[in-house]
Formats: sequence, C-alpha cells, structure tokens
Amino acid sequence: MSAICETYSSIPHFEEVTMPTGRNFLARQRDQITKRLDELRPLYDEYLALEKAHEALERLEAPVRRAVRRKRGPGRPPGSRTSASRARGSRRTTATRRRTRAGGTRADEAAKVIKANPGITIPELAEKLKIRPNYLYRVTGQLQKERRIKKRGRGLHAT
Repeated sequence: MSAICETYSSIPHFEEVTMPTGRNFLARQRDQITKRLDELRPLYDEYLALEKAHEALERLEAPVRRAVRRKRGPGRPPGSRTSASRARGSRRTTATRRRTRAGGTRADEAAKVIKANPGITIPELAEKLKIRPNYLYRVTGQLQKERRIKKRGRGLHAT
C-alpha cells in the first residue's frame, strides 16, 4: 500500500488521505445515508403520485378524442356504410342499384376524349372537358383500374 501512496503523493493534485477505521465511522455514514433517504422519501412519493395523476389524465383525454365524429371521405353520402361495417352488421336482402346519369358519366366522357386524342395529358383533358384537373386524377385512376385507359409517361392512351 505504501507504493500506491507514494505514487499518488508524487502527483501534485492528490494528497495522501488516511481512512478512519472502526465501527464509529461506518455507523456515522450509515446514519447519514438513512437520514438523507428519509428526507428524499416524501419527494419520491410525490413524484410517483404526480406520475399516476398524469397517466390518469391522459386516459381521460383519450376517449374524448375518439368520440369526436370524423368526416366522411369524398363521395360518401351521410348514412352510407363501408364494406367492413356491412360485414359486421346486418346485410340487406334487397339489392340496391346505383342510378346512372342520363348523359353518361365523366369517366365515359374522359374515355371518349382520350380515344380521340391519344397521349393527351390530364391538364389538357381537363381543359377540353371544362372541369378541374384534380377531379380528373380520380376519374383517370378509376379508368386505369378498369383497364379502359393506360398512362404512358404523362400521356393517356385508350386500350
């Protein structure tokens, strides 16, 4: 041990420190730690209580967010149900038919113009049909799903 003390004493920042021995020192340290723990216990208990209160408030707030009625997506009239809700609920026994427009649909009109003008872009098509391009993106997407048109680059082509 004297070799270690000599090494540390040669370093200018350290001084040789002798540790008091005996039960008296250990008892004092244990008493100080116990006293400090007793001082900190109420703070820790308060922390735990506040944490529980915070969690309870979060749980109370969550159902309020879920109870807010959400808007329906575009093209969904009030009272209509999704296929998932129909599967859960009762099914109608009579089939409902969709009403078609007398003059045809926008999809039919778009398909005719695309057939007459291969390679036409959506903005050009919107100008010819006198409707907004953002609506045409939905219409052309549906026509692509039905395989009535194909998109090559920016141009649309009838199939």
